[in-house]
Amino acid sequence: MHSATKTALRALAALAFTASAVAVAPTAMAAPADSSGTNQIRTFAGKCLDVWDAGVNDGAGIDQWTCTGFPNQQFTIVPANNGQVQIHTFAGKCLDVWGAGVNDGAGIDQYTCTGAPNQQFTKVLVGNGQFQIHTFAGKCLDVWGAGVNDGAGIDQWTCTGAVNQLFTIA
Repeated sequence: MHSATKTALRALAALAFTASAVAVAPTAMAAPADSSGTNQIRTFAGKCLDVWDAGVNDGAGIDQWTCTGFPNQQFTIVPANNGQVQIHTFAGKCLDVWGAGVNDGAGIDQYTCTGAPNQQFTKVLVGNGQFQIHTFAGKCLDVWGAGVNDGAGIDQWTCTGAVNQLFTIA
């Protein structure tokens, strides 16, 4: 998931996307929840969860990126079973633990909503408006390596209470 090739491709795409974003919306910053029920999910680094490269296909990765208010940073939290939620992307897909992996480091991507356990999450309030987002495997969504830069991947990791596992929903 975190190969040098993928990192290089993300950097190239990020440069192109950032250049176009500046031209289109130079003052766009974090947008609050809107009337349609979409939200930004913000990381400890003040960045937003982001569907990589505004991809609409299954398997598009989720990373953190400077908040722009663009649709690929908008998520809808939908109640599921037993207090769990599905997190829908702008593309009508669900956040998904890749391959239903149960190990630390399993990546988070978007995938067609199936209702499978690996697409169900539990929001756990930890205080000050911050949440941990638990996966079906009892792990937490995690900003990979506690990275603070654009493009840091989102994966699942054993819950430690570290700041890179804390999110706000706005």
